[in-house]
Amino acid sequence: MSQALEQPDPSPALTGIYAYAYRHRVRLWSGFLLLIFGTMLGIGLYVNPSPNGLATHTQLGLPPCGFYTEYGWPCPTCGYTTAVAHVAHGQWLTALVTQPGGAMVGFLAVASVILGALGLTTGKWYGPSFFWFAWNWRKILISSVLIILAAWGYKILIMSAWFRQHW
Repeated sequence: MSQALEQPDPSPALTGIYAYAYRHRVRLWSGFLLLIFGTMLGIGLYVNPSPNGLATHTQLGLPPCGFYTEYGWPCPTCGYTTAVAHVAHGQWLTALVTQPGGAMVGFLAVASVILGALGLTTGKWYGPSFFWFAWNWRKILISSVLIILAAWGYKILIMSAWFRQHW
């Protein structure tokens, strides 16, 4: 009786050449994630996070932020390199205080490195499916833009003269 209520597995086990192709594709994708996000965190380990919360990227030979230099206001991504560097150094709370959007990018990089390493070693994907991304791309895009704007507003607030005088 209990066997009649059990549902069959909707995705039968891959065998033969199909299993090889799937594991190969997962390992390629995982290696790509590991390379991209591992490089990001490696660069974050290489630089020393700036104590003022921005301009860490100048240690890599890049010019200072043109928006900040011209207008005196931080650009939408000011502090992202510093926050990722804090994440790479294990200073996660400092990363959140420095630039919440950049900290989220750093946390995403850490998760991607872990998922990439798992996929590369096992040949199985443990992260969200591509179907989920394809189905929710609008929500992801809108959420990302809102996070960037909110983090930019936060960075403008904490760098303002009023905030520095009162806090």
